[in-house]
Amino acid sequence: MNDQNFVRLGLNVLNRAADKEPEAPEPYLMLGQLALLEGRLTDAYVLFEKANLELDAQAGKWSEEKLKTYKKNVYAGRVSVCEQRQNWTRGIAEVDHWLALDPLDPVALFRKGRLIFMQADKDDKKISEARKLLDEKP
Repeated sequence: MNDQNFVRLGLNVLNRAADKEPEAPEPYLMLGQLALLEGRLTDAYVLFEKANLELDAQAGKWSEEKLKTYKKNVYAGRVSVCEQRQNWTRGIAEVDHWLALDPLDPVALFRKGRLIFMQADKDDKKISEARKLLDEKP
């Protein structure tokens, strides 16, 4: 929704959730997504990093699948920040963390291919590498 009253209400709820359960990663992930939508890139990156720190601090609390899903959301958010900043090199490093969790993740492979393409100085070798990732099927 783009109704600012609902956005403020949601933001208030998320901030209270982060205050009440500071070790929970979910509010930080959602606040990070909101910051991304609003173009607050530094805030978004810090919020994704906070979520990641909480996940690392409590790794045993989550099932392996849940932890993997949260981590993918962290890396996807950080990749989005890098894309908006046009920091292709850092974005590739972030997507590589994502791919370490799931080497065949089609979204991560697509985003890596896009990042490599954007970084390329149209050198044939880099474009071929990007095309390979974009065409790869799980």
